[in-house]
Amino acid sequence: MYSGGDYLALSYEPPGEHTVDRTCSIILGLVGDLPALVLDYGCGTGALVQRLNSYSDILRAEGVEFDSSVCLRLSHLLDASIFVAVDFLKTKAKPEYDVIHLGDVLEHVPDPQALVGLLVNRIKDGGYLVVRGPLEANFSFILFCAKIWGAARMILRPGASFPGVPFHLFRAKSKAQKESLLRSSENLICTYWHVFEDGWPYLGNGIIRNSIANFGLLLSWILARFGFLIGNRFVGVFRVSRGNSV
Repeated sequence: MYSGGDYLALSYEPPGEHTVDRTCSIILGLVGDLPALVLDYGCGTGALVQRLNSYSDILRAEGVEFDSSVCLRLSHLLDASIFVAVDFLKTKAKPEYDVIHLGDVLEHVPDPQALVGLLVNRIKDGGYLVVRGPLEANFSFILFCAKIWGAARMILRPGASFPGVPFHLFRAKSKAQKESLLRSSENLICTYWHVFEDGWPYLGNGIIRNSIANFGLLLSWILARFGFLIGNRFVGVFRVSRGNSV
């Protein structure tokens, strides 16, 4: 279901500029001015790989995708190493990456903990795992309103079918997602965890829906000041520590 024709070419939208900028800022803050090798696992259209490779000659970014034809196309387009996921995971290599980024990937794979465990083995001691993704079971005012409207449509139009193919295999709350990541490897230490609203699916989608989205964004920001982590998205940073580095 994740082939180039069925998924990326038809359903995948490149991450927004804000998302790419924010992720680049996090990664650059972790590696500083030192030479670094970064992997974007599930690189999609390659926007993050392209942006990172444009910063300096001592920072090199590579990518991983699921479809071989997509990897071949991206390799030529970006002039970067883009690996096929199944081949990459089969390769037994020493820890080589300073940072591995997982953006909107875990909800698509059948065993997220196993995947994270394998990727941690490819990160240098003292390196970092950066993870982004949805929290579809977490409380979100915007998603709550969307569910109410969805239930109303089912009542008003009984028996009607609505378009949309589900690609997500898992739904998670903030606490469960964080604990799942930490249980993936005993060598992970969480150094940053942020939960927030991004306005999906209402932001920029009509006056009423946009108003709901903006109120949800404000509510999430206010409640976060008091320690209540509501929202439909998360960003986590985890340091790899194998016991021989500080």
